[in-house]
Amino acid sequence: MLKIGQYEYYDINSLLDPQTQQPIVEGKIIGYGVHQGIEGNTVAEAIEQYQNNQVKLQRKAAYKEESDPLYMEFLFDESVLKKQQWKDKVTEIKQRFPLHLPLQ
Repeated sequence: MLKIGQYEYYDINSLLDPQTQQPIVEGKIIGYGVHQGIEGNTVAEAIEQYQNNQVKLQRKAAYKEESDPLYMEFLFDESVLKKQQWKDKVTEIKQRFPLHLPLQ
């Protein structure tokens, strides 16, 4: 849930006009529940935070599936090659799932 003043919204997309994708409301936004951690002074800030949270979840899943096994191999044999493979995989995941740049 997202609160803007006295109003509550249950989906971040409901803050935008479906056709223009422009905010239909403005004000300080605070997220609760599945939107925990979202707090912005504008709808644009809140959406940026939401998008970055989604990217972080994608990264987390990719790390678990792809880079963590390489890290464990590196810890086991401590080879320079295994360490580089692990670091390369982390870099690849970050490039595949880039964070959105902050608004200026």
